[in-house]
Amino acid sequence: MRHRPTYLLMTIALASWLLVLPACDDIEPTAEAEWTISVTANPASLSLASGGMGTTTILAVVLNGSGLAQSGIGVRFSADAGNLASGGSIIETNSRGEARDTLTTDQDTIVTVTSGTITGSTTVTVGTLGGPTAVLDVNPPFEAPAGTTVQFSGAASDGDIVEYTFAIVSSNPDAGQPNPDTDSSSSPTINRTYSGAQSLDVTLQVTDTSNLKDSTAVFYDIVANLQPTAAATPSSQNGTVTDPPYECTAQVSACSSTDADGAIRAHEISWGDGIEFFFQPGPCTFQHTYGATSEGQSMTVTVTVHDDGDRSTVACTSPASQADLTACPSRLSDQATVSVFCAATP
Repeated sequence: MRHRPTYLLMTIALASWLLVLPACDDIEPTAEAEWTISVTANPASLSLASGGMGTTTILAVVLNGSGLAQSGIGVRFSADAGNLASGGSIIETNSRGEARDTLTTDQDTIVTVTSGTITGSTTVTVGTLGGPTAVLDVNPPFEAPAGTTVQFSGAASDGDIVEYTFAIVSSNPDAGQPNPDTDSSSSPTINRTYSGAQSLDVTLQVTDTSNLKDSTAVFYDIVANLQPTAAATPSSQNGTVTDPPYECTAQVSACSSTDADGAIRAHEISWGDGIEFFFQPGPCTFQHTYGATSEGQSMTVTVTVHDDGDRSTVACTSPASQADLTACPSRLSDQATVSVFCAATP
C-alpha cells in the first residue's frame, strides 16, 4: 500500500482552515445593539432625462446609546436598485461618526446601511418633475460663541414646499439634549441655543406637494470664543525722514481692529527693525522712529491684536504684559501688516 506524503495532508488541512477564516474586511468594530444609524441622501430626489442616470451621496452617522457619534466603526451600504461606489465593501466612520457612499441610479432606490445587527435606511426617488431645491442658511454665519441663539433657515429653498425637516448631529451635545436633534414642520426656520462648544452636522430635507424631496447639509461650529480681526492702516506709506539726523518716522493705526464677541485687550507691534512693543487697551495709534541706517529701506510692520478670550477670568480681561497673554488659554489673536518705506535723505 502506498502512503500519502505527510506534507500533502498538512497542505489540505491548512487550506480547509483558511476557508473558515472571516474575510479581512469583516474585522472592523461594529455597532452595538442599542446604537443607531442615521442615514440621509443628498440629493434625496433625482430629476432625470429619459434614459439618464443620476448620482447622490449617501451619508450615514453612527451614534451610541447616548447619542454621541462613534468613529472607527465599520458599516456596509446596500441598495435595492442602482450601483454603489463602495460595491458593498466596509467603510469605516470618520471622527464625526460619518461614512459616505455614492449611489448611481435611474429608479427609486432604498439604500440600507448595516453595522452588526443595527441598520438604517433612506429612500432616493427618481422622477421627471422638477422637484424642490433645498437651501440651508445659518445665522450667524460660519460659527457662533456658546450661549448665542442660532437660526437654521430653509426659507431660500425653491419649490412648492410643504415640509422642512432639520436634523442636527452634535459632536458634544449639551446635557439632556437629543442627538440627533430633529424637527419637521411647515416652518422653514428653527432656533437653537447651545451652552457648550461643539461641532454640528446640520441637514435640511425639503418635501414638495408632489412628495419629491431634496436635502443639503452644512458643518457649523459653536465655539468658546470668536477670533478678533486685526486692521493696520495705512497699508503702505513713506516714512518721514528728518535732515539731519536722517531718521525715519512712521505712524500706524490699529483703531479699526474688531472683536465680534468681546474686546481687543492688547496690541503687539513689531516694527521690522528688531524693535517690538506691547500696549494695553487705550491708544490704538502707534509711532516709531527708525535710525539713520534705515534710509532707502522698506520695513514690514506687524500689528497683532489679542482679544479677551471667553471672559471667564481676570487673566482674560487684564493682561499687564506680553507674558500675561498666555495666562488665558481661550484668548485668540489676529495679525495685519503695514509696509513702510524710508526714502532717501531729502
